[in-house]
Amino acid sequence: MLLEKVNRQIGRAQCSDDAQCRSLALGARACGGPEAYVAWSVLGTDAAALKRAADRYTQWQAQAQRSGGAHSICMVEVDPGAVCVRPASATRAQLGQCVLGGGAGRDASR
Repeated sequence: MLLEKVNRQIGRAQCSDDAQCRSLALGARACGGPEAYVAWSVLGTDAAALKRAADRYTQWQAQAQRSGGAHSICMVEVDPGAVCVRPASATRAQLGQCVLGGGAGRDASR
């Protein structure tokens, strides 16, 4: 339910250029750092509300791991950044979608 709230805040992550796209650390690994990153757009997204929802999810996940003695891979998840992707056939008026950069594509949790 908490992750769904994050995804609802992100919505379609529409953009017209890279400057409108951001990446956000999400979740927690048992040995530290975020579980993943998600791409979002400053267009139509309340950044403060998104951060609150992401923080609640991350805190919930970290607490669940502490109380359950969870283990995870101990790799640093590097922020891939986010870019605006528009179909090659799109007109200038058509919006694209923010996706994670670095060839990672869209995060699987979305």
